[in-house]
Amino acid sequence: MIGTTVIIGCGGGGCITARWIGKMCSIPVVTVNIGSQEDVTLDMGDESVTGAKGNRNLAWALASDHRDEITEHMRGYGNVIVTAAL
Repeated sequence: MIGTTVIIGCGGGGCITARWIGKMCSIPVVTVNIGSQEDVTLDMGDESVTGAKGNRNLAWALASDHRDEITEHMRGYGNVIVTAAL
């Protein structure tokens, strides 16, 4: 796996974009979202959090809490592409 590329999709729009690029280019995809109803690799939310809805402080805090899990999904890849909707 060393030297290969992975795409990390962050948030709703970032996950959609990552899936599209991954499918078009046959690249592995990891999706990270908060309280998502869709199929994601890492869901950082719970019953009380159903999305950051543009709140960067909430997104940052949740990503910080899940840093080890996010890092583990990137381990072994030579290149990481991150997509996020802004």
